[in-house]
Amino acid sequence: MSKTPLNAGYIEQAVAPNLLDASADPEIAMTLVLANLMSDRLWECAAKLGPTVSGETEHEEAGKIQKFIDRHYEHITPVRVFEANGALDLEAESDRLGGDVVESAYAKMLENYTWRAERGTYAPQDSALDQLRQRRLPAYVYTTIDEARASRRLMGRRKHKPYGVTCCMEEAALFAALACAHNNGMSDQFAILGSPSHYTVLSWYGGELNWFYGKRSLFTQSQWATRIDDDYKGNEQLALDELLLNFDRTITGAGVLDFNQGKLTIPDNKLTSLVRRLDTFFGVRSRQLTNGLAKSARSADVNHMSDAFAAIQGTRDAAAVRQSIASLSERERNPTALRALYCYRSLDVPDHSIYLAAARRSPMLGHKFPDPTSVEAAIRQVTEIPGRESIFQDRDRIAMPDETLRFGTGTDRDKALLLHVLLERIKGEDDPDPLPVETIMTDTDSFVQGPDFCFSLQSQSSVPEITGTPVYCMRNRPDRNANVV
Repeated sequence: MSKTPLNAGYIEQAVAPNLLDASADPEIAMTLVLANLMSDRLWECAAKLGPTVSGETEHEEAGKIQKFIDRHYEHITPVRVFEANGALDLEAESDRLGGDVVESAYAKMLENYTWRAERGTYAPQDSALDQLRQRRLPAYVYTTIDEARASRRLMGRRKHKPYGVTCCMEEAALFAALACAHNNGMSDQFAILGSPSHYTVLSWYGGELNWFYGKRSLFTQSQWATRIDDDYKGNEQLALDELLLNFDRTITGAGVLDFNQGKLTIPDNKLTSLVRRLDTFFGVRSRQLTNGLAKSARSADVNHMSDAFAAIQGTRDAAAVRQSIASLSERERNPTALRALYCYRSLDVPDHSIYLAAARRSPMLGHKFPDPTSVEAAIRQVTEIPGRESIFQDRDRIAMPDETLRFGTGTDRDKALLLHVLLERIKGEDDPDPLPVETIMTDTDSFVQGPDFCFSLQSQSSVPEITGTPVYCMRNRPDRNANVV
């Protein structure tokens, strides 16, 4: 099989995907699942669920995962996201992803929040409706279990700290990854159902259907039927609308059914089974699914996602998943595998300029940290960050500037990336003559240098020259970008 050319923009979307990246490309959800499965922490959590017990029902299996997430992770509301990250730059996102993507996601979120506010199903303190009416979308950035764990650093001296802070997309990806890990890499027992406003998981461990609506809610098919009868007088469509009004995508390990963009990559036999399960659980062929099937055409694109999930079938730990994904990435240049490596933030990737491009979009840089006015000011911002450890406990994984700033820690490599981006912002991205900046990561240190300076992130001081064996290099001139020195 011939190798697929690397599409830098497509791969970059997976590094630190925001709300609009996921809206533009539903496959992002499964990229997060794969990246979670590459994490040792995910498998440690899966082990805490305990083995499958003889006679245990499928609902009890799914319930273990739901209860684990509910007990150990704290859900972040849109209001808190606005406070922490600010709002997405809709103009910049339209330039990057297309105006249609942005306007569709915005309209659906506004419709959803308006609908729920009118029906009284949103607590006022959790609602972002006022912000949405001002054309402001919360700057959600979707991360893996490891970044969620790093959030513990921000929780002060709580007596019972959660394992981390998550949002609905992260909870759906975590549920799906734990289900995979608990079943030795099996990915054909769940589907992520979502919209720009919310993400959920329908699972079937052997036939019994369960709907993970969020960390606090898991419905069996009988519980959902009872809810329809008791709360909605038998109106199946209204019951679904209440919780997933803008349902416009179904994402599986075998492909996607994207109602919004009319894209279908799920094989026919699996699509037939999936549709049957959706109809059975919700008790009706929903208007969302009816419209989606009517407008969706089979994509001519090669379904690389199914190959990536096939590669991890039978795996029993994170190391095996990492090896399988890395092998598929190197052997076939599989785009889904490549995206998983970048989402996992491995530095063992073919193009490190992708991390630099993603880092430039870090929302906190503009929201809470002013642009520096000089090289000295940029260096001062970085050296004032006290921590030196990796949020991943791994120097060979790279944190984005937002994470280094928010968590107050980072390796020499993390801080080098942050300093690089800060130095670029001295003149601004539209300056016709940007400050030339180069980052060299060696086996022992990281250096950021320009025309008349060279700064060591290990010693946090200016040095006359780079020392150690160069490993990675990033430059801010696209025609000069290099990856491995």
